[in-house]
Amino acid sequence: MRWVSVAGLTVRLMLPTSPALGDKWLGVKLMVRTRRGPEADCSALFRIGDQAEDAGDHQLARRSFERGAELGDLLCLDRLAYHFDVGFGGKPDKPLAMRYYRRAWRLGSHTAGNNIAILYREAGNRRAMFRWFERALERGDSNANLELAKCYLGGMGVRKSVRLAVRHLAAAVSSDDISEASREEAKALLAQFRPALVEA
Repeated sequence: MRWVSVAGLTVRLMLPTSPALGDKWLGVKLMVRTRRGPEADCSALFRIGDQAEDAGDHQLARRSFERGAELGDLLCLDRLAYHFDVGFGGKPDKPLAMRYYRRAWRLGSHTAGNNIAILYREAGNRRAMFRWFERALERGDSNANLELAKCYLGGMGVRKSVRLAVRHLAAAVSSDDISEASREEAKALLAQFRPALVEA
């Protein structure tokens, strides 16, 4: 067992007690100190939260992300918003998730815009959903191309347009900055709708 200081927190690391466990992470407990110093290491807080989340300790993960968010860390803010969005460690709190996503957006997050759009979609506000997918794309979230294509295909929040849908699908497929799942979905949709564009 070891104690280290991370971003003004005292962190107790519970290390493996058996060689069979190797380097497997077992657990971390946090105790808040009142002192904050310039040595605050938000990346360490994010790693602690990330490992706790992987281990199923959502309460510890949330506390780590909350502390990082208090210190203004963008990654911690994004992940904390996601915790409230999906309900890790408790019930979902969509208004609080929206507040954290918007704060992350103001600090420069591009993924927050995509998640804000999804919250608006869940609330049934399609116009706001479409605008936020556009904003996410403008900031560099290439995954938003797929969502914008779906909007144009279904006329959700915007006038239906196969031409513009195909344009966004092609951009999604050719992007280097997109998840593999989104790329595959965009390819499947592009193959389905490209003939319609040719016929038009």
